[in-house]
Amino acid sequence: MPDVIHKIIHRLTVAYLIGIVPFGILNFINGDILIGLLIAVICCNLVYIDASMHRKKTYNSTIAFGVLMPIVYFLLYQLVVDKGIIGILWCFPTILIVNFIMPQRQAVIANILTLGILTPAILTQFDMAVVIRMYASLIIVAALANLFVNIITEQHLKLSELAVKDPLTGLLNRLTLEDNITLAIQQHNRTLNPMTLVSIDIDHFKLINDKYGHDAGDQVIIEIATLLKQRCRSVDQVYRLGGEEFLVVLLNTDLKNAQSFSTSVQEKLTEINFEHGLTPTLSIGLAEIEKDKTWNECLKQADDNLYLAKNNGRNTIIG
Repeated sequence: MPDVIHKIIHRLTVAYLIGIVPFGILNFINGDILIGLLIAVICCNLVYIDASMHRKKTYNSTIAFGVLMPIVYFLLYQLVVDKGIIGILWCFPTILIVNFIMPQRQAVIANILTLGILTPAILTQFDMAVVIRMYASLIIVAALANLFVNIITEQHLKLSELAVKDPLTGLLNRLTLEDNITLAIQQHNRTLNPMTLVSIDIDHFKLINDKYGHDAGDQVIIEIATLLKQRCRSVDQVYRLGGEEFLVVLLNTDLKNAQSFSTSVQEKLTEINFEHGLTPTLSIGLAEIEKDKTWNECLKQADDNLYLAKNNGRNTIIG
């Protein structure tokens, strides 16, 4: 479940505790036990889910969906039987809450069950014309709530992707670099499987921009990014660090195989037909991860070798 939904659940729980629970207590005092119980059970569901999400980033849907929700259905049914329209009114906030606290599929099932379970009670309480209006209203509320949650989730995922990916190439950016390399180094320290950093820079890139414009420069960057993604495995990580700089993290790859990878990238680059007859080349610095080194130290070694490659005439590999 996305973090944004957890935040909504948390705020919904706080609002429910402040605004609705006192109303439930008042109903208990006034003898309206069913309404008080309904409010209490929904409160338990919200608090359980919010607390579980806070601790473990997830929750046991069996408890929420298989234990607490049947109690809610029973109480709603009894409310409709005993209170008529008042029971129907409590269906609306219940449907809204269900759409926020449950995964989409479970929320849809819960909404269908709510309508289905209440049908016998509703049909015996109201005229068909009123029943149709009630069902139309409940279905519209359920559909809009589901749509609203979907839009929020999709927008959150898009924003999350934009935050960690370079908009031009779709490669990872610096934001996740430290965490990802640190995890990879920790894995290397545990397993001692080889891992190599490949630092890449496009030679004379400023001249390309100055002579042919930024569109041509962007096209070169996009083609090289595509080439790197094609040459890498799914377990490898490819970053655009900014401008004409790239970084590839090759897992389970020693220095010799990283050199072969780098050579193949340089060779494949010559086969691409760029606009304006451009023939860009790459300077590459390699650094095999050594036990107990920090990610900064490993990255610095790769960068130092990259600078050596550029100082040695460019279009070379040092490492």
